[in-house]
Amino acid sequence: MLDIPSYMERKGSGFEKIISGYEFQINYDESKRPSFRSDRYQFTAVMPNLNYGVSQNSEETETMSESMSELERTRMQIVLRYLDTNKEINSSIAAKLLKVEMKTAGRLLSKSEKLGILKSYGKTKNKVYFREKCNEKVQKA
Repeated sequence: MLDIPSYMERKGSGFEKIISGYEFQINYDESKRPSFRSDRYQFTAVMPNLNYGVSQNSEETETMSESMSELERTRMQIVLRYLDTNKEINSSIAAKLLKVEMKTAGRLLSKSEKLGILKSYGKTKNKVYFREKCNEKVQKA
């Protein structure tokens, strides 16, 4: 009876919770989606390593792990991933990206600036944050 995945999901096995938890992570892409298989004799869950093949900036990671909570580190990784493909970010964009209030996003960005992870320009509501390395590349071009 339990070898039918749809029946198991109806009974609260948590497949959707597992998948949504993976999708929230910074290194997630569709190729790393968990998969579930079952037959008459066994049930198999394949949960790929989200960190496999991903380079880590050790200086940023070290600073974050010393001064930020686990939740803040997770959120900051999402922001840094966004900044890998975009030049800058502000509180409004960060709030939408992280699905939090603007004040929460602003505090995170401000803290990352104080820790030297990000740089900024502008004041209060118009403040924009960026990675110094990315900005140097833009200026050289």
